[in-house]
Amino acid sequence: MRTVINVAETKLTSSPEVVGIKEQQKQSFNFNLFPNPSTSQCRLSYELKNDAEVIISVYSILGELIYSESSYKQSGISNHDLIVSNLMPGNYSVQVSVNGFKTTKKLTVIK
Repeated sequence: MRTVINVAETKLTSSPEVVGIKEQQKQSFNFNLFPNPSTSQCRLSYELKNDAEVIISVYSILGELIYSESSYKQSGISNHDLIVSNLMPGNYSVQVSVNGFKTTKKLTVIK
């Protein structure tokens, strides 16, 4: 045990006790978005380990929600076609949320 006196001359004692934060296991989720850049439509492809609610959202570069769709998907590989022909050329964020875990990728729309 070590004793330290601080500026106010208060006795501070250190103890061999270990204090920490329990680390949470990170659950990963990944999806593919192709072709990117895209002109008319792009395919969003992902694999689910379990049945889950999937929310697909598209945001403008300013953070405005452009499109959102929610559906319940069964485990396995899923594909979703995003129609982007009605979007202005530019950069967008595509966010996929699976049971609260969110992953975002950049999508570029060209004409």
